[in-house]
Amino acid sequence: MKHFEETQETQHVFISYIRKNKDEVDRLCEELISRGIKVWVDRQDLAPGKRWKKEIRKAIHEGTFFIACFSKEYYECEKTHMNEEVTVAVEEIRQRRTDQAWFIPVKLNECEIPNRNIGGGETLRDLQCTALYEDWEDGIQRILKVLQPEPPELKSAEEYNKRGEAYYKEGNLDSAIADYDKAIALDPDFHEAYNNRGNAYRDKEDFDRAIYEYTMAIELAPEYPYPYNGRGDIYKDRGEFDKAIKDYKKAIKLKPDYVPPYNRLSEVYCKRQEFDRAIKYSAKAIELKPNSPTLYNNRGIIYRHKGEYDRAIADYTKAIEMERDTKAMELDLELP
Repeated sequence: MKHFEETQETQHVFISYIRKNKDEVDRLCEELISRGIKVWVDRQDLAPGKRWKKEIRKAIHEGTFFIACFSKEYYECEKTHMNEEVTVAVEEIRQRRTDQAWFIPVKLNECEIPNRNIGGGETLRDLQCTALYEDWEDGIQRILKVLQPEPPELKSAEEYNKRGEAYYKEGNLDSAIADYDKAIALDPDFHEAYNNRGNAYRDKEDFDRAIYEYTMAIELAPEYPYPYNGRGDIYKDRGEFDKAIKDYKKAIKLKPDYVPPYNRLSEVYCKRQEFDRAIKYSAKAIELKPNSPTLYNNRGIIYRHKGEYDRAIADYTKAIEMERDTKAMELDLELP
């Protein structure tokens, strides 16, 4: 199951469950992750050698929400670590404000919510639960309304565009698109928002819609280089090389120091076995960004296809050395 790595600073939703419900919980986690929500699941996020009881307690306390997945299988267990997790969560509820949801009871199948005392004359049964087994999609939407409340209304197209960019960087594409929609509704000529929405649809693999967005950005601002590159990428991946080349060259003409279209052109010409042209554009990309191991690796591929193996080895070696130096700096190691 795909999951986000957590750090002490990372907010997350803690998922409590029993192993017999693994399949349903995996599905729930995937639903949340696909919407940009970070989850904490013991079998995924407990590192080997960690004191697991301490780590679980810590993850519960630091979680922005706690989802307890109850089921008939839960009641069939004489002993389960989920009981301990729920106990810790109940302690947390007692310390939290009563007007804000934190503990979210979920029913995976027909069962009861435990009658645990949470203080103030209330029990867990007084918390509104979600029965996923009755209507999965509706249940997910109900959970999301708690985890992702409606963001506040912003005042300007620029603000929506900026927040959309933040959502995009988080990988929350649906929220990004929603904000780009609002930016464009406020300013129908906002070419940057069209370009950004094109990027989001491209990442969602809705390529026809992405091309439409890039084209709109180009029509609104013909001198804006980035949508040409984005549209060129889709044409390249579709094998429409003439269209890709035209867009990449336009991006370069508008912004001569913009590295991506040079690198993409080298890939296109390599696929067309026009190796000298490919090397020319690859070399220009390296000239503009000499500290990129990826660019040296790409030129090595071109030289290998051309049969110039010594040059290919030289570029591959350079890429390896640069990667090694970068990793050493990240780890703060002293190179021999």
